[in-house]
Amino acid sequence: MAEDSANTTGATSSEPSHLEMMAFVAGLRVDRIIDVYIGKNTDACQIPESTLINTSPVFVKALQHQHLGGDPPDTLRFPDDNAGSWIMLLWWKAKGNVPTPRCNFRTETFVQAWIMGDKYDIKDFQDDLMLEIIVHLETNVLDLRTAKLAFENTVPGSPLRTLMAEELADQVRQEDGAKGFQEIFSMFEGVVGFTAEVVEALDTYENCGKDNLKKERSKQHLARFMVGDGPRRRSVQ
Repeated sequence: MAEDSANTTGATSSEPSHLEMMAFVAGLRVDRIIDVYIGKNTDACQIPESTLINTSPVFVKALQHQHLGGDPPDTLRFPDDNAGSWIMLLWWKAKGNVPTPRCNFRTETFVQAWIMGDKYDIKDFQDDLMLEIIVHLETNVLDLRTAKLAFENTVPGSPLRTLMAEELADQVRQEDGAKGFQEIFSMFEGVVGFTAEVVEALDTYENCGKDNLKKERSKQHLARFMVGDGPRRRSVQ
């Protein structure tokens, strides 16, 4: 009996107390913080690990292999990204929407963010951005530098390219035909696929006209610009 009593006492003493169990559960709720260095910034952006994991499979892989980069633990670097795109991404994760272009963000920032979303396979983010770009271009002229940025960082047939090509086709028509064609195309010399996609957009323009092109971007026809399930705000207003 003495031996049984000793074993019972030992088992009891090895069991965690209520306070220890509560401390353990509380510890599970504390998220790891990852120091994320974006672009050339020397100051890290501190992001919860769960946010990164729930955003992109690319981030999951980066976290799994972070030890290969020679950086301190819990550190990730994205030297080719820009801070503006990450700000929009983190806002989107926290708020469930992207800031509208009138919130002091340029169209270029939205295009850069879409390109980053494409790079990291964040389709819902891309679709929400795309809707805001379309809405913005309803009443604003596309800057040629922004269009060139899109073409240089996407593959032929990309929805972003399709939108840029249609906007440029509109500008070519507004710039007195051949003269506008030459000025715009000279800026995009050497960009793979540019000529073919803009010529196709010009043919579409000829067939249905500017007004109908805009209507094609209505709620019923947004799908051709989307890469995921579509934007959370479903219509062009």
